[in-house]
Amino acid sequence: MEKNLEKIIEKSGNNLHIKVVELLESLKWDVELSSYYYDDTTGKPREIDIVAKKRVDINFSGNNFFIFLFIECKYFKNEIAFRLHRNDKDKSKKAIILNSIYQDGIFTRTNSVHHYLVRDKISKLYDSSGNSDVFLAFTQAAKSLLFFKYAQGIRGIYYPLVVYGGVSGIYEIENVNDLNNKQSVKHSIFGFDYWYRWREENAFTSQYFCVDFLHFDVLKDFIEKTLETEKMSIIMSESR
Repeated sequence: MEKNLEKIIEKSGNNLHIKVVELLESLKWDVELSSYYYDDTTGKPREIDIVAKKRVDINFSGNNFFIFLFIECKYFKNEIAFRLHRNDKDKSKKAIILNSIYQDGIFTRTNSVHHYLVRDKISKLYDSSGNSDVFLAFTQAAKSLLFFKYAQGIRGIYYPLVVYGGVSGIYEIENVNDLNNKQSVKHSIFGFDYWYRWREENAFTSQYFCVDFLHFDVLKDFIEKTLETEKMSIIMSESR
């Protein structure tokens, strides 16, 4: 193999992509690589890095649902700072995306609050030098989720994620006048409104999204703890 190609492979963002796939498969998720969805903005097909799903059976009721992850993998070379803002819990509740599962009562008990609703502040703006992919990562995860949710109509809960590497963490800034108090974290939540038009429909509609922005190092813990807790909340609700 040429030295040039070896260097490209060593620094390729595809290495992160493969690590995420291998982790998900080791945790018994069904994984689809490089799926395509219809981009309502451009009217053209676009690619989402990973669509992962896991079936959850509720034995005593005969029901089942799926947990879906729509993942963009990004390898960043430059640091990123997120600006924190008050978490509007009413809007963040609307970002919990379910299909054919009634939300009322699922995430209301103290020990089962959805992780979008736990934080008092979430990220709303970002600053970065040379990382133009940040915005695309958020929107591609969100757009692909909407496309597959509406196109397939499968019963479940849907999560948009950005899994990143290259930098050790991202900075969360609460007060621009006191940058000495910035915190480096490996997991942040970014909230935004997305206006879209579904295929031939003329009217635009909006969906508020909370996108988990996770370093690869904390992905396994997020899946095994956070997602497992929220899965159990749905099971408990469905069994009542």
